[in-house]
Amino acid sequence: MLRAGAVGLTRAGALSLCLRPRATGLLLLKAPRRQHAASLAATSVTVRAVAAERQQAAAPPATFTQLGVSQELQAALAEKGISEPTEIQAAAVPALLQHRAADFLLASHTGSGKTLAYLLPLVQLLKEGEQLRGAAARPRRPRALVLGPTRELTDQILRVAKALSHTAKFRSSVVNGGGDMGGQREALERPLDVLVGTPQRVMQHAEKSHLYYGDVEVVVLDEADTMFDRGFGPEVKAILAAVRGKEQPARCVLVSATMSKAVGRLIDEEFPGMRRVETSSLHRGVAGARHAFVPMPAAANKLDLLLQASRRGGLGVVEGEHQRGKRVMVFCNTLASCRAADHFLTERGLQTACYHGDVPPDERRAAMQSFAGGDGVSGERPPLLVCTDLAARGLDMPGRVDHVVNFDFPLNPIDYLHRTGRTARAGATGKITSLVAKGDRVLAERIEEALQRGLPLDALSSDRAVLPPHMRPKPETLRRKALERKAEKHGNKGVRGAKRVDRGGSSSSSSSSSSKGSSKSGGGFGSSSTYKGSGSRGRSGGGFGARGGGAAPTGGRRAGGGKPRQRQAKFK
Repeated sequence: MLRAGAVGLTRAGALSLCLRPRATGLLLLKAPRRQHAASLAATSVTVRAVAAERQQAAAPPATFTQLGVSQELQAALAEKGISEPTEIQAAAVPALLQHRAADFLLASHTGSGKTLAYLLPLVQLLKEGEQLRGAAARPRRPRALVLGPTRELTDQILRVAKALSHTAKFRSSVVNGGGDMGGQREALERPLDVLVGTPQRVMQHAEKSHLYYGDVEVVVLDEADTMFDRGFGPEVKAILAAVRGKEQPARCVLVSATMSKAVGRLIDEEFPGMRRVETSSLHRGVAGARHAFVPMPAAANKLDLLLQASRRGGLGVVEGEHQRGKRVMVFCNTLASCRAADHFLTERGLQTACYHGDVPPDERRAAMQSFAGGDGVSGERPPLLVCTDLAARGLDMPGRVDHVVNFDFPLNPIDYLHRTGRTARAGATGKITSLVAKGDRVLAERIEEALQRGLPLDALSSDRAVLPPHMRPKPETLRRKALERKAEKHGNKGVRGAKRVDRGGSSSSSSSSSSKGSSKSGGGFGSSSTYKGSGSRGRSGGGFGARGGGAAPTGGRRAGGGKPRQRQAKFK
């Protein structure tokens, strides 16, 4: 239930109602509706973290020392300017250090610091193993294996590991499609503690005997839902079977920003006793983001609307942000749509950069560097990054992303969560603008309602027949309805006709007055009415055994006005 709070003034001077969900601890600001030329309304929802602010005010935040992180790793974090753990780090680090042989699932929204949440305890346990058991790194035998779905994510994980290794003193390397097999083989021939790679490239090195799993103590599946959604299931299962089929099985840590059905099936099949560490923000709108939904008029051009929607100062939503030096990402569903949007914006004189699967890895890396390079202050504006969902998952965007534009509305709420997670990261603020076509209105309305209520988005459906979870009947209600239907079905056994509809005490009266051909007078069995001639249509309806019975009806008609009897012909 929503509880109305204070009423404040927005920048434009309009009133906005503050709604505080009791269970979720999110403050939701519902902006007033703005009427467009086609009498369609664009709505917006702002999500702000309130529960976290109250908790920080009531109690001092946890420190890495309280979590049990070693001094060497704390020194490495200090060099990166990290002094306080995030929510997922505060929950995952002590759990992984305490339960050293258990499998874990770490689930939190994008940009919450999940990489450090598993790397810190992983490296610390490896260093403790060296001191207690004398376990040392050997060539071609890594002690920890971290798998990621893309080369960009694995390169990013390696950079974080290298930053920690300067003070913690451990060796790490990466194998993915971005490098040649010869150079990666040379890296594997040196002693190695942590190996980061994509599942396919790791399998290739293992098949060529460049890599052995005998010393692997822990395997991490980063962005596990993405790997299974993109068809890495067979490779991942083969690697898991190798590292978990040893005499001393390796522990497994799954890391995900969303819990898809594929990850759920993997947990049920492979890890029935897996421990879970989830944050309160899982599958919910990221705090600090303002979500705007712009419906498209029936005859509108989507490309023109990209520049004209939500005009401020005569500039469109994309053009105005670009001229102010803001970092804007434009998401599309397909490669064709991505190319069309990029061509349209380039023709309008806007600088763009493409990021999708058909762009070579070197060009994608250059596009990301140019997107992160401009700051808008020195006069160099960052380009508009026109991309597909390839840029939505597993990437720590360099610099701050100010605005995310859904040129094509996401096909499911999981993609919406990943796209909007590119902005408002690490406590910053951001904006999300979604162009909503006619076929996207059902899902867009449900996402907007879930954001207003502070509810999870993962179970929403674009099918109008599939109700959102908060609108579905409770299990006890379904059981009660099933019992009522069963009781009604068994109670009607042997009852026919009108008695099924009305079973209330009128069955005897209805049976006495339901003789065939009964009319206005309706004389029944033993009636006192008399038969008044053979030409009658049976108004008096003399029945069997009437007291004043006259002559028997002639002409072959029954008493009571039935049809004439058909005489049977006699054949010799």
